[in-house]
Amino acid sequence: MHGITRCPNCQTAFKVAHSQLETAKGRVRCSKCKHPFQASDYWLVTEYDANDPQLTELNANLASPQHRSQTSWLISIIFLGILGLLLQYSWHFPGRSAHYVPGITKLFNLAEQWLAVPSPNVIDLNDLKLTHVIARNEQQNHMLRIDGRIENHGPTEQKTPDLLVNLISIDGSKHQKLVKTDQIQWQYSNIPSKQSVQFNLLLNISNLQVIDYSTSLCCQP
Repeated sequence: MHGITRCPNCQTAFKVAHSQLETAKGRVRCSKCKHPFQASDYWLVTEYDANDPQLTELNANLASPQHRSQTSWLISIIFLGILGLLLQYSWHFPGRSAHYVPGITKLFNLAEQWLAVPSPNVIDLNDLKLTHVIARNEQQNHMLRIDGRIENHGPTEQKTPDLLVNLISIDGSKHQKLVKTDQIQWQYSNIPSKQSVQFNLLLNISNLQVIDYSTSLCCQP
């Protein structure tokens, strides 16, 4: 007579002959992972006739739980992979994500609190382009006036960004000034999709004789 036991380590079910168990004092070794265990502690079927025509069906039923388990793991891995890609996309394009899923900004804030990672501004800087920038030095009040335009090439409306201004003085020294968006005069409060807005700002450059400058969009980790 034969019996069927299941390996507690890898869950593989296999048949063993009772005559073998008598010789090995009930100990068996899994044919798949080689884990030794006491067969009688994990019986699925104590005895059956090896010539029973239902044996094929029995073996199929024994195999199915393991197959389902493998399928579940595969589905979980695929799901986590897709979720990871969506989170990565949301992090790189927070403006689009916030437009289509308004609640996602709360997830950014939670990530900032739990992981100590700075949450991104809800602006897709890769979709914005700074153009037609002109500056003129107003020496009488020690101000640098910068005018320009920002184009939005993305599919969603964007908030107006901060600007980073790099200055080079006559003595060769370099200076950097971050101008927050609320310190800039904008044509519109937001930048519509596929459109552009004009801006101008006044930068205090007291004690600096500026001979060159550059302006860039700012800032996103």
